[in-house]
Amino acid sequence: MRRPGRFGKVRAGFYRPFGHSLGVKIPWSPRQSRGDRLIEGVMRPLIFSLGRVFYDVTVVGRERLPASGGALFVCNHVSYADTIPLSLACPRHFRFTSFEGLFDQPILGRLLRAVGSIPVSPTNARETIRRAAECAAAGETVLLFPEGKLTLDGALQEIKGGYELIARRAGVPVLMVHLDGLWGSIFSFEGGKWFFKWPRPWRRRVTVTFSAPLPAEEATPDRLAEFWCTRGGRVNVSPPPEFPATVPR
Repeated sequence: MRRPGRFGKVRAGFYRPFGHSLGVKIPWSPRQSRGDRLIEGVMRPLIFSLGRVFYDVTVVGRERLPASGGALFVCNHVSYADTIPLSLACPRHFRFTSFEGLFDQPILGRLLRAVGSIPVSPTNARETIRRAAECAAAGETVLLFPEGKLTLDGALQEIKGGYELIARRAGVPVLMVHLDGLWGSIFSFEGGKWFFKWPRPWRRRVTVTFSAPLPAEEATPDRLAEFWCTRGGRVNVSPPPEFPATVPR
């Protein structure tokens, strides 16, 4: 097999800059390379600084967060920017999940790998569970959106139960998270479109609520739905709008 040149060098399962654009298909790895840590070290302070400008985050239950060890956080999915206020609310580094197809994009895929994002496969649930469980079992905090897609009407969607299996497989507790205040932002589908609308207001007040850590067998979808609803979440009573086919979930 022909070895990639210096711009397509493979190391620890990650591709070096521009390697993807040269056709080097690199398998995902839970470990970050030195280059990934360098990119993340530049990106995180910048993103967090911008996040503090646009989001006024109030945290409820910060004292319930485990100081160390693996944990699985499950949160409602409101907008494309959910991970920013969630990261501002939690002092620990989240390993969040992203649609697997995004990793095929030369620039975006490189950035997702650099921050340690976990690919979610819509056709291979077993591999997604393995990847997330591997990270959680290694002592990391993994963030999942068990609805499986963004809300299109502001209401809570059907909760998928795969997160329970991940927590049991990794042997880690589950923390339920409720995110409030992002519906209506430019990154939400409020008004029937993403991005191309005027932000109301410029700086959003966002509330992030954490539950106490729960054993996997107690963090059922019914209990999660109850946790969300008692904090202002609205459940769908009719079929939600059809998800635009041109936008990845």
